[in-house]
Amino acid sequence: MSAEASGHDSAPADDAGNPHRTVARPSTPASPAAGSRLAAAYGRLLLAYPRHWRAEHEAALMATLLDAAEAVGRGRPTLAEAADLVGNGLATRARPVIGWIPARARLAIATVALAAGGVLSAVMLTVAEQGPGPVWPFASPDQPLWGGPAPVGLGPLETDGLVVYLPWLVAFGAAALGKRRVARAAAVTVLPATAAVLTLSSVSRLQRPPLALLATLCLLALIVTVVWTAPTAPGRAEYRRPLAVTTLLITGWVPAVALFYRVARFSGDLPTRLIVRGGYFEVYSLYYDLSESLPSAFLVAGLAMAVLSVFRPGWLAAFSVTGAAVSPLGFSRIRAYDYAAADHALMLGLFVFILVLLGVFDLQRAARRQAHHTASPAAD
Repeated sequence: MSAEASGHDSAPADDAGNPHRTVARPSTPASPAAGSRLAAAYGRLLLAYPRHWRAEHEAALMATLLDAAEAVGRGRPTLAEAADLVGNGLATRARPVIGWIPARARLAIATVALAAGGVLSAVMLTVAEQGPGPVWPFASPDQPLWGGPAPVGLGPLETDGLVVYLPWLVAFGAAALGKRRVARAAAVTVLPATAAVLTLSSVSRLQRPPLALLATLCLLALIVTVVWTAPTAPGRAEYRRPLAVTTLLITGWVPAVALFYRVARFSGDLPTRLIVRGGYFEVYSLYYDLSESLPSAFLVAGLAMAVLSVFRPGWLAAFSVTGAAVSPLGFSRIRAYDYAAADHALMLGLFVFILVLLGVFDLQRAARRQAHHTASPAAD
C-alpha cells in the first residue's frame, strides 16, 4: 500500500528523471522574438489563401511550418516555401473559377503564357535594354552596335528591368527543361521583383521599363502561377513540345516585325524607317513596334485558333487569355502616340472583349468534351 502510494506520489519526480520520457516539442524557435518574426513572416505569406481556408487550416499549417523551420534553425521562410505558399494560395482563390477548366485547356493556357513571357523578356533584355539608337543585330556595319548611354541604368543596361526579366527567363528555361516546380517558383518571383523595380524607381534615379510592359509580364506570371498550381496540373511530357512550337511562332514574329518596319516607307512628314532602334521611349524603337503589333498578332492568332479549336478545344482560350494579358502594351501605345486615341482604344477593347468571349465558349466546349470522354468509359 505504502509503496503503491509512494509510487503514485513520486510519479512526477520519477518521470522527471526518466531519460525516455516524452517531452513536448516547442513549435517556435528558442528566441521568442525570432519566433514571433518567423510566425509573422509565414502569416503574411498565408494571406494569399482565402479567409475561409485560413480559418480552417492556418493554425495546423503554421505549426508545421514553424516546426520545420526550428528543426534546421531557420529564422525566415525559404524562397521555395514562399513560392509554394503564394502560388498555392492564389490557386486556391482561383479554384472556383479554374476548377472546371479541363487539364488540356490549362496546359494550352500555360504554354502560350510561358512562351509569350519568355520571348518578351528575352527581346527586351537583349534589344530594348541596349538603349536608344541602332542596335545589334539590326544595325548596319558602319553604325555602333550599342545605343547611346542610359541616363541611369544597371551598368550598360538602360533600365533596371533585368530584375524582372531574369526570373521570367528562369521560369521559361525551367519549364523547357521539365522543371515545373522551379518554373512556378520563378514565375511567382516576378511579382515581388516588379514591386522592387517600382520602388527603386520611386526612391532613386534608376530608370524603369514602361508600366505597360511590367503589367503585361505580371499578368502572364499570374496566369502561369495559377494554372500550374491547379489540381491535375500538366505533366512534363505534355507541355514541352507545345511550348517549343509556340515559342518558335512567337519568336518568329519579332524579326518579321523588325523586317517589315525596316523596309516600310511612309509618305508625308513621317520619316522612313530603315533601321531598328533599341530603348523603350523612342518612337521607332523595337519596343514601340512590338507594342503596336503584338496585341493585334494575338488577336488574329486567336481568331485563327477558332478553326483549330473545333478539333483541339483549349487553344483558342489560350490565345484569348494571353492576348488579353498583352493588351496593356497596345493600350499604352495608343494612349502615348495615337492622335485618335479614344477611338482606337475603344476598338482594341472591343476586339479583346470578343476574343475573350470566344475563349469562354472554347473552354465550355473543352469541358463538355472532357465530360463526354469521362462518361463514355463509365457507360461501357
